[in-house]
Amino acid sequence: MGRADYSTLKRPDLLAVQPPEVSLTLQQRFDSGHEVGLLAQKCFDGGVAIAEEYHKIDATIRSTQETVAKNPPAIYEAAACSPDGAYSRIDILRKCRGDGAGTWWKSSPPRASRTITSTTWLCSATHIDFLHTSAGDPRPLFVEKLINSCGDWGSVVVYNQTFEAGVNQALAESYPEHATALLATNGRMVELMIPFKSRILYHPGMKGSASLKSVLPAFAPDLSYAGLAIADGETASLMYFKTLKSELPEEEKERIYADLLEYCFLDTLVEVRLLEELYRTSFGLTLQ
Repeated sequence: MGRADYSTLKRPDLLAVQPPEVSLTLQQRFDSGHEVGLLAQKCFDGGVAIAEEYHKIDATIRSTQETVAKNPPAIYEAAACSPDGAYSRIDILRKCRGDGAGTWWKSSPPRASRTITSTTWLCSATHIDFLHTSAGDPRPLFVEKLINSCGDWGSVVVYNQTFEAGVNQALAESYPEHATALLATNGRMVELMIPFKSRILYHPGMKGSASLKSVLPAFAPDLSYAGLAIADGETASLMYFKTLKSELPEEEKERIYADLLEYCFLDTLVEVRLLEELYRTSFGLTLQ
């Protein structure tokens, strides 16, 4: 049983307890999550929002059931409750068609709904980036650039295949005319994390973690995120969504865009360096 569910049903007195003070960083994370959800809704037209407050569980579930019966193309903030009492809200619940046996629904996380930035290396001298800086849905432009950049042959090296392939899968479902190319790209993916996660290649400097930020200082100590204005994914997301607010001065937007591109460039360069290290360690080769 989830925490909110337990408090509401078993310990309603806990709802009156003054919650702890929320730090500025945590509040920004909450605000960013809310904004991401609103932006994601714009990517699924014709959806219906479940407006009941989060802690009103019975009303929220009832409203979700009634909305599902109306068969809209998408539902925002739908409620889900398992037989054992676990409760959650789903950012985007979209209607999908099965192979003939009625209608089924699938959740779509906001990260699959709005692509912010991506970087791809075609060779050691060519770098391609994508940063959406205008209003509107970035996905059509991103899909076209991704497909054109990846081409139709060769390996597509990614660090976290589960995440990258999941985004491509969601894009393929949203844009079936590009599904063949997107899913073919998934079939060519090679996960760079595997040798480090499985400890085929390990260094004490990794400190037991295979995350990109942990592997970097162990195998490419000359590269560092320390001097960047944006040095991690969470900050990148927060700063990007900050640029979507119209009251932000254009000069500050341009500065954030430049910082985002610098961060993504280093992210990609780190993967190239790790790939070089794998070739050097395994075959004694140096990539050109």
